[in-house]
Amino acid sequence: HRVAEFYPEGADRYYQDDLAVIRSGQPRLGIEEPCQLPSGEQRWLHTDKVPLTDEDGQVTRLLVVSVDITARKRAEEAFREQQALLQDIPDHTPALIFIKELEQRYLKINRRYEQVLGVSSSEILGKAAHEFLPEAVAEQFAANDHALLASGQARQVEETIPQAAGPHIYASTQF
Repeated sequence: HRVAEFYPEGADRYYQDDLAVIRSGQPRLGIEEPCQLPSGEQRWLHTDKVPLTDEDGQVTRLLVVSVDITARKRAEEAFREQQALLQDIPDHTPALIFIKELEQRYLKINRRYEQVLGVSSSEILGKAAHEFLPEAVAEQFAANDHALLASGQARQVEETIPQAAGPHIYASTQF
């Protein structure tokens, strides 16, 4: 079995997987797994395994197509690292930062926003303000959002946000 030459760490598992496909007659598609070359280099493979049958329906061969997806995996990891870095910036600022969609549902909030409102992002994301804030505050936010959309211009507004120590007024820049 030549797999052991280029995939020594996973050769037995790879072979057992081949046998399972042959025995079940069911293909395995979209397998993504790392493999380590004899040189020590780490690579990623995307593999599809399809049993081939004769006219009686008996599995006679196994078609295996593996594509090296190392470049894609590295790009995905670099993207995740960049996303984490970009999230670190708003998460470490004292400003409240959030992004909403046109229907006023929250798409993103920073840690400071979570702290001030005393809720986690999982409690806010995908929701509109009226689903987690007092009605008067939610109405104020909605009115400010509508005014922003109507004007199409960045603007500064004051918004009052309830906190445990009492309401606080924030200068908010909307764009």
